[in-house]
Amino acid sequence: MEEATKGRSGSGNRRRSEIIMVRVTREEHVRLQEHARQSGLRTATYLRQSGLGSEATSKTDRQSIQNLAQLHGDLARVRGLLQSWLSRSERQGFGVPMNMTQALGQLRQLLHQLYKALEKL
Repeated sequence: MEEATKGRSGSGNRRRSEIIMVRVTREEHVRLQEHARQSGLRTATYLRQSGLGSEATSKTDRQSIQNLAQLHGDLARVRGLLQSWLSRSERQGFGVPMNMTQALGQLRQLLHQLYKALEKL
């Protein structure tokens, strides 16, 4: 074991010392690697989590949630800007010069990004 882990950072302090060797076909190997990649995990971590009955926690899911949170924030800012513009327009009797077509186009793009992100989940 000492030779196999030589040169790895922190390998002398690892709690996991047992190795399980499993033979798989080339196709199974590719599929396992792909599942691990989609989960954002190393293959060993993916297999360990799956084999121990815990759902493989995906880093991709966390990234998707962060992206959705950012999109939510962007939409909230757009809503706030539109609300501010409308309230000023009512008080002053005229609107702040603004290209509404461009603003609505940006809002449409943000909504499209949000829907695409939701479809990935």
